[in-house]
Amino acid sequence: MQIVNGQALSKAFSPQTKPWITLARALGTVLCTVGKQLQGSMQVCTLGTPLKEAGSYLTPAVAAGMLAGGTQKEVTLVNATLLAQEAGLKVTSTHSDVAPEPDSSTGLVQVSLQGTPHQVTGTVQGSTPALRQINGATFKQPAPLSGPLLMYRAKASDTSALATLTGLLSKAGVQLLSYHSSSTVAGEQWSIVGLSAPLPNLGELKPRVTEVFQLHLP
Repeated sequence: MQIVNGQALSKAFSPQTKPWITLARALGTVLCTVGKQLQGSMQVCTLGTPLKEAGSYLTPAVAAGMLAGGTQKEVTLVNATLLAQEAGLKVTSTHSDVAPEPDSSTGLVQVSLQGTPHQVTGTVQGSTPALRQINGATFKQPAPLSGPLLMYRAKASDTSALATLTGLLSKAGVQLLSYHSSSTVAGEQWSIVGLSAPLPNLGELKPRVTEVFQLHLP
């Protein structure tokens, strides 16, 4: 059993670490949503000197994000790793002092479901958690990870998904607050859309995309 020490937790509540904890939780939730599984091994890797000591509190925060949708128990930084183990999820962490540009001075958090292609990487911009990479596709402008989000993967050559989504939004009276698209991997790209409220129905969008998810992050 892993005990999170008091020192790690006191650091966790300092103002500059708060956005990183929010990021770690969000990455856990995104990975669980995209990976569609809670079992297996998850690796949390902190990249960059500023995050040297951060693994102790970011790793349980990722585990808490993974568990967010599925557990009835109150998940905290103290019990998240243990609850994850009970759910069949083994969580390990590593650190490297070197983070790739342009994030070398701030740092990156990378979370992988081992034995699967699922991996998400994020950073903090100002105080906003943002997604830098998903399953090998990179967002040149990192996509903010907060509030109601719609994520979908579609053929890069096909713009009908965005047109369909725009129609769905106006029907539902939901506003599009932000839109970020990734680099192309194997002819497909990811889009992350920030919404004013979750969409009630994705039926019309599903035939136009490879996969689509809705999540609501704090």
